[in-house]
Amino acid sequence: MSQGCALPVISDGPLSPTLLPRANRALARATRHLLNTQRDNGSWLADPAPRITETALCTLALARSPLPGAGRAAERGKAWLAAGAAPPQDHHPVAHAVETALLSLALNTGEPVDVSDPAFADPALSARARLLQAVALHTARPTRGGTGPAALRARLAAAVAAPQRLKRWTQVELWSAHALVEFHFGDRNAARRAARMIADQQSPSGDFFANPVSTALAALALQAAAPGTAA
Repeated sequence: MSQGCALPVISDGPLSPTLLPRANRALARATRHLLNTQRDNGSWLADPAPRITETALCTLALARSPLPGAGRAAERGKAWLAAGAAPPQDHHPVAHAVETALLSLALNTGEPVDVSDPAFADPALSARARLLQAVALHTARPTRGGTGPAALRARLAAAVAAPQRLKRWTQVELWSAHALVEFHFGDRNAARRAARMIADQQSPSGDFFANPVSTALAALALQAAAPGTAA
């Protein structure tokens, strides 16, 4: 099985004056892609059937976007989620915890995001906990378990600073989590540097690797990096 490719680390160099317009263009393309790929029932397709994960993240991204049509699409996503058309997956404790948390975040129930299950300590699964914590922090949702915000920030910063062999969509998700947390701490320049790396991976059609999860997370990160958007 492929171990992915080693992508460049985020540079601390000066920011180009073209970065913000570029981030806004990338955000607009990603948002249009999400709008265009929403199904008639309000969900986003996953293989072999719609799941909470894709629809919840796409709904979150659109709910925070000021672009025309985004709010209405987010409401349709919420309606599909609220109807319980797809219950949280239960084949693994982490899968269940992730989908339960994303469902709560998308429906804005106010419940803490729970990453306390010991299974999250598995190195292969700890990235899921960091990602959930980053989205929770960005949406001002409390968490149960995991690390505190400062430790989360340090771990994400260390991860993006070290060359790694990751799947390209996994790298985009890591950069996105980093951008969201840096934005939370007020370091907009760090968020913008991550946005630059994210935008480099976008396809001409606006998606990221034809993956709704990566595309929605990238959209959230680009919102945080670009002024004039609903971050």
